[in-house]
Amino acid sequence: MRKITHADVARLLDDVQSGCCRLTDEEIVEMVGQWVPSHNCEDAAGGFLQVVPVLIADRPHLERVLLKIAIRPMFYLGIVKAGQVFAWVDGFVKRVNDRPSETYIRWLSHELTPVGKSALISDILRELQQEEA
Repeated sequence: MRKITHADVARLLDDVQSGCCRLTDEEIVEMVGQWVPSHNCEDAAGGFLQVVPVLIADRPHLERVLLKIAIRPMFYLGIVKAGQVFAWVDGFVKRVNDRPSETYIRWLSHELTPVGKSALISDILRELQQEEA
């Protein structure tokens, strides 16, 4: 198994945003799932939050599986409730909001909200708890 680099993920995002991504859904999920944005959970979660929304915007049917990948490092930080995920994401958005036109910032601010995603996030957290038990 080949190590997925930041350059690999950057190419994936470029391909997705330019509309010329030839990877299958499974290949995208596998690539993101094998990528290690950081060995620090906080930075890993931030790395995934910059990538996953761009992919979800292009392939919304992958939302659940990609969000699960992005939420896993937060879970390892002790986040076990949907409200905690939203609070962590809000803090992340405020820290990186110097580029508000970025796809990921828009998605995190307008799509990943408690009103629209609370049940999904709660389900993902329950799955993670069961997997780690």
